[in-house]
Amino acid sequence: MNLPTRHSTLLALDTSGPACSVAVQHGGAASQAYEIEAQQHTRELLPLIDKLLQKNGLEKTAIQGIILSAGPGAFTGLRIGAAVATGLATAWDVPLLPISSLALLAATIRRHSGAEKILAVMDARMGEVYAGLYENGACTGADRVCPPQDIPADWFDGALVAGAGTIYAEHFPADANVAEDDYLPEAIDAFSLIDSADWQPPQQGVELHYLRNEVVQPQP
Repeated sequence: MNLPTRHSTLLALDTSGPACSVAVQHGGAASQAYEIEAQQHTRELLPLIDKLLQKNGLEKTAIQGIILSAGPGAFTGLRIGAAVATGLATAWDVPLLPISSLALLAATIRRHSGAEKILAVMDARMGEVYAGLYENGACTGADRVCPPQDIPADWFDGALVAGAGTIYAEHFPADANVAEDDYLPEAIDAFSLIDSADWQPPQQGVELHYLRNEVVQPQP
């Protein structure tokens, strides 16, 4: 199994939140299909992949690797994404690259805003957030789940707080730089992260990073 490079034909998937996002990179260009259909990932994901491959004139056999947003995020969405990515990678005999959903979110925010230091925040429900600090594309504050008021105070220094930041703004320091609009991860930004983790054979199984201790099982 050959390992992909930045110039390979790649498929990327994100199902970590309410959006179902897929992207293809081929011939130096990238495009994506994106649907916000909460709790409809099972219905939406495979048709979106087929539609995007057809739009780019690609056969399934052209894909040389699959990038997967592997958490944190919605438990059911992550499991659906992992199952589809693993199944396709096995069928196509291509490797998988699991990446942090917060790293993907930070990359999306960086592309839209131009910010270099980003405090990426996702709604974790139950009064908590998933949060990670990223600077120049690198993680400088490890992904975690916590109440919004427990995010380390120094993470806010010079950072754009974005993702689901507006929902929890009242819990942040008064001088926090909170983006006016919320963001969701977009699969197209996964192609900028392919050096951030190692490719693996699909038979290895995908370890999903739920961050909450009660859910720890890897996906076969």
